[in-house]
Amino acid sequence: MVSASLLFAASQALYAAQLVLDADTERLQVGQTIGLRLTVIDAALPGAPSWPAVPGAKIAYQGVQQSVVRISGKTSRTVTYTYALTALNEGSINIPAMELNVGGEAIRTDALSLKVSPRATGPSGAKAEASLRALGEPVQSAYVGQVLVYTMSFRTPEQVLDRRFTPPTFDGLVAEQTRDGELREHRTVIDGEDWSVIQVDMPLVAAAPGERTITPGVMAVQVPELGRSGRGPARAFANVRNEVYSSESLKLTVRPLPAEGRPDDFSGLVGEFALSARLLDDTVATGDSVTLEITLSGDGTLAGFSLPPVAADAGFRAYDDTPTVEARVREGRFTSAAAFRRAIVPERPGTLTLPPVELSVFNPRTGRYERLQTEPLTLNVTPGEGEATLSTFSQGAADQRRDVEAQADDIAPLHPRAKADRALFRPQDPLVLGLVGLPWLGFFGLLARELAQRVKPKADPRRALSQRLNRAEKAELAELLDLFRESLGLALGRPAPALDQDALGALPTTHRDEAQRLYADLEAARYGGGADAGLRERTLRLCRALLELG
Repeated sequence: MVSASLLFAASQALYAAQLVLDADTERLQVGQTIGLRLTVIDAALPGAPSWPAVPGAKIAYQGVQQSVVRISGKTSRTVTYTYALTALNEGSINIPAMELNVGGEAIRTDALSLKVSPRATGPSGAKAEASLRALGEPVQSAYVGQVLVYTMSFRTPEQVLDRRFTPPTFDGLVAEQTRDGELREHRTVIDGEDWSVIQVDMPLVAAAPGERTITPGVMAVQVPELGRSGRGPARAFANVRNEVYSSESLKLTVRPLPAEGRPDDFSGLVGEFALSARLLDDTVATGDSVTLEITLSGDGTLAGFSLPPVAADAGFRAYDDTPTVEARVREGRFTSAAAFRRAIVPERPGTLTLPPVELSVFNPRTGRYERLQTEPLTLNVTPGEGEATLSTFSQGAADQRRDVEAQADDIAPLHPRAKADRALFRPQDPLVLGLVGLPWLGFFGLLARELAQRVKPKADPRRALSQRLNRAEKAELAELLDLFRESLGLALGRPAPALDQDALGALPTTHRDEAQRLYADLEAARYGGGADAGLRERTLRLCRALLELG
């Protein structure tokens, strides 16, 4: 339905393109969510406009509706984009005018101001808090490359039936790749009263220097609303009440790494680290390999890190396996550990001393660059089985040969009893040929089979995805989510499970905005927030467009 104000605006515009912005109400409480509508009259947009950051509010796209009305015998078409606005802080929410270019003509809305009052009396003590921590301690400054843990904790004395966390905007910080945010829920007792506590820990890496602001995080919860007495059948058939809580915004100063004292071989690691190494065996034959285990652990990110290469004149060859990296967050403290397995192949026998593995890191606690190194290790290298020793004949050896020749007359000739024509098997016999050739025939058969399997064409993921899209006209939500992520993975050249909303920024501008809106719609539908009726068609259309990116 189109409101009377929109009909009036359409009649006044004489069917020229126009933008109208209105809200459910101009007064709301902290944590309250209202509808915000952007209506386009007699114009077409390529997709839902994205709102810039609005201080004190969080705006999320919900869906779109279209309608056609007749005013004084004329037909006017309206497209209304709906957003959910959540008030985060007490005071005013000032939404600036939005200006769009439609058909070469600039059209704009009026600015909108909303009044936000404190939250009305509700559950005693229910609140949300946020903090940034490093090494388990709250911080307000960090170095580029340092890992911080964003923690939001929400507590309420009521039972929580459902909850949904909307993370803030992390200006100048990126998610740590080896560890996802953890959302935990538990019960605790405070001053003799039972409380529900929901906490999320998100490890982040400071990516860019400057003054940064982290917007409030939002926790939306559903709690049971009992009848007036709160007893008897009312408890079993309680209604559900939705509550929205937000944390405070956080300020952070990110400092660049100092240029003074920075070594040329700086590894890029930022944090407090420990480095150790050990050989799984202290003896090895020349040409064989022995495993060197190297462990690196600390409070910094190890995503993408690799060991420095071995010098060409080290006296051995080294081959590295893919390292195993583990990370975790406990009590606001981030820790990570990487295990490297390096195969050492000595080139000559003798005693081989493996030089220390050295790394240059930056320690944010001391504000200085530090050098880590392992202890040198000794390896006993024996001659290999395939190694031959070359000897030359001396003059004495020549005399020995003459002695052998001199004794040749004393050696009686050998007379075998069997004659050549009485041999048990002849080389030309078919049986002999069969016994000799059968193992070789089996060997070459297995070799041909192996080669045939290796040259077997691999499945084309794009073709497989295209076939799935052709059969997805009635796909359910889970299938749509999977198709969307697989299409993004192929378009960005990244594994689908590793994608998040930040990765969408690498898409071409022709698809980026629509992909971000669709990401938000699919997430909202996934958590029961609802979506417009054209969600399936929009998803399939964008998936096909991403598939054509090559």
